Formats: sequence, C-alpha cells, structure tokens
Amino acid sequence: MSAATGRPFGPMSAADASAFAQGAYKGEARVSGAVLLATAPEATGRTGPLWRVDFADREKTAFYLSPATGEVVTRRSGVWRIFDFFWRLHVMDWNDGEDFNHPLIIITTALTLSIVISGFILLWIRISRDLKMARAVRKREP
Repeated sequence: MSAATGRPFGPMSAADASAFAQGAYKGEARVSGAVLLATAPEATGRTGPLWRVDFADREKTAFYLSPATGEVVTRRSGVWRIFDFFWRLHVMDWNDGEDFNHPLIIITTALTLSIVISGFILLWIRISRDLKMARAVRKREP
C-alpha cells in the first residue's frame, strides 16, 4: 500500500524482490538472481508463490520473500541445507522433516522405556535384598 496515494502497489517485480532482499541481507554479497516460484518449497513451511532471491556468497544464501508484502519469509544457506539433511535422517522423515513419529523410533522408544523400567525393578530388588542382609548381619552381632 502506497503511503503517498493510499492505493495498493502492483505485483512485485524481480527488481523489487531483489531490493527488499538486499536490504535485509547483512553480508557484503550482491544479489545473483531472483525467481518467482509458483509453489513454495517445503523447506519454507509456506504455501503459495514466493520470490527466491539468491546471493553470490560462499554460503549460497537464498531469501524467500512474500510477493504480497515483501516480507522475508525464511532464509536458507548451504549450511542450513546440510543441517536439514541430517535433521531428516535423525527424525527419519525424509519427506519434509516435520513428522518424527516414524515406527522405528516408536519401537526403539518402547524398548528403551521397558529396559529403563526393568532396570529400576532390578535396582529395587537388589537394594531390598542388601538391606535384608544388612539387618540379618546386625541381628547376629552381639
């Protein structure tokens, strides 16, 4: 919305998206390209179209901007993509990294919980047996 006229702006251009992204970018690199994506990548957690603005830096930084507001929706870099890959391996969700209720994780959790509970039961048995032995030894001593 234009502050001067009160009318909405037209659709955001690649130059506008690049200017907004460059303003939000804290590094020294320049914009290397801007592309309007018809559907948002799953890494952004959004739906609908987004502008992807790439920077010419070592980290291969990319900003995703809302075409309606110019807001930077999310930032991604090469380091983030590596983290995202290992996160998906960790939670065993290879699609979007959001669902960590993989059957193997649930089974492993149940087995681990049963081992912990059996450990506490064995500890209880051991301590009670040791206490009985200590009481028996004290009774025998004059």
